[in-house]
Amino acid sequence: QTKLDQVEEQKSCLEEKMDQYQQKQKILDQQLQKEQEHKKQLEEQLQQITNKMKDGEHSLEQLNLKILKLTNEVSKMETIKTELKTVKANQSEMQKKVETAKAEKADME
Repeated sequence: QTKLDQVEEQKSCLEEKMDQYQQKQKILDQQLQKEQEHKKQLEEQLQQITNKMKDGEHSLEQLNLKILKLTNEVSKMETIKTELKTVKANQSEMQKKVETAKAEKADME
């Protein structure tokens, strides 16, 4: 009888431990599920940030291209200004030569 009582007690103890383990497993499963959901949210946020960075890089590339075009335009304008100064200087020189020639012609007449 006492042996049977001991076995019953051990069985009862084991069943109680088994219940405790099952409860712990349930809690751990719930925590794992929460962690997985959190991980999924973080991955989505990371993807959004990555997309924004790509958009920003694209915008930056476009801006750099515009800056490059503007720099080229400014360079062309500077070249044209220089050429215009040269043309004006040549024109002034030609005007002086024409006036000198007119004066010489007037003196000859």
